[in-house]
Amino acid sequence: MTKKFDGFSELDHYLHAVDWVINKRRKKASSFKRIVKARGGKCSICGLKYGLEFHHTEDDKEMDVSQCASYVEMKEEARKCILVCKRCHDQVCHRDDAAGQPEDDLSTTGLSGALKTILGGELD
Repeated sequence: MTKKFDGFSELDHYLHAVDWVINKRRKKASSFKRIVKARGGKCSICGLKYGLEFHHTEDDKEMDVSQCASYVEMKEEARKCILVCKRCHDQVCHRDDAAGQPEDDLSTTGLSGALKTILGGELD
């Protein structure tokens, strides 16, 4: 026999909790999609329309955009970012290290150059 809590079984409480988590994730995904769409819906560097992430352009990152608790927080954090695809994000964050350039060498070619152009010559 299952235990009863407030007239509901343990299973009822568990199912309610699972339902709550699923709904919260759906809302978060919906908020993320709204912000991506509002920001143009494509990579700022290569124009790709899938696998999009937010790249913080300043050192004032409080958290990842996808980890924000509400739409308002997500929107505020996204204002500090540019929208890039996974490939470009990896390359921008590593500043073309794979090509053998030193990390602090911000050349005017490659993805670092493209990011400089987007940001108007400024790169963190």
